[in-house]
Amino acid sequence: MKHRFPGMACIAVLAAGLPLAAAADWNPAAIGHDLSSGQASQALKTTRSRLAAKPADPQAQFLHAMALAQTGDVASAVDAYRELSAQYPQRARVWNNLGVLYARQGRLQEARDALVQATEAESSYATAQQNLGDVYIALASNAYRRAEQEGANADAMKGRRSALERLVPALPSTNEPGAGSSRSSAPSASDSPIATRETDSGAPARHPAPAGPSHAIDQVLSRWANAWSQQDLSTYLSVYSDDYQPQGKTSRAQWIRQQRVRVTQPKSVDVSVSDVQVTAESADRARATFHEHYRVAGDDRDATKHMVFVREDGAWRIRQES
Repeated sequence: MKHRFPGMACIAVLAAGLPLAAAADWNPAAIGHDLSSGQASQALKTTRSRLAAKPADPQAQFLHAMALAQTGDVASAVDAYRELSAQYPQRARVWNNLGVLYARQGRLQEARDALVQATEAESSYATAQQNLGDVYIALASNAYRRAEQEGANADAMKGRRSALERLVPALPSTNEPGAGSSRSSAPSASDSPIATRETDSGAPARHPAPAGPSHAIDQVLSRWANAWSQQDLSTYLSVYSDDYQPQGKTSRAQWIRQQRVRVTQPKSVDVSVSDVQVTAESADRARATFHEHYRVAGDDRDATKHMVFVREDGAWRIRQES
């Protein structure tokens, strides 16, 4: 039985953490609306025009990949996601979307590998974890089918495959936009017994956005402090924008090396934040001031911290800090 993975849950409109490109006539939200309302051809035309002018714009590349996938050019969409994954290997949603398309092509080993990359880049990314589980189900189903072909008890193998296929419901067809997960609308597929959730067919999430950034940024700061305390460097770095600007003349590569030592070298670290005050400067930019308590062996101190946050794919990330 062929697994097409039609309904894999999609990410939001923009690739999380990809640098934002500003231009007066460049409206990613409008492209997301086109994708969510079945106008993928228009989205494809708009992103092509943008990339003709700015071929290195990663935001446009990501939206273009989504449009390619929705218009049926999966091979080109895979190529686009592969290029983005090479440029931004720490971005879980790019890996997730690549894994989804691999799965729909029946390339289950490659789908598994891409989704493992997604979960390693962001261990708390539930969509990728669920997609990975669905791919493992498909791999198990294929293994039972091969076992039957090699002489294993046919009734037993079919029973196990049927049990696996009941774990994930099938969704409607991949070429019909509009059906998908509750997280965002996505094209879905018809005869898939294993319907892994995709994170990227280009629709914005259907739940309303919060009135302001305060709650979201407070959650990001909690995640940042917890990752530091747990000495989880991958999660710690994922909170920072790809456009993060280190202080002084420090390069980003130098800063990452410094953070690796700072986060992972001590025997134990305890970081907490409190009294978070957030001021929105625009829909996608805010400043936060908070109290940081830092404790490591032989060093216990408090400080007032200031950070600039930018919103990338609906997720707030740190652009500057002092």
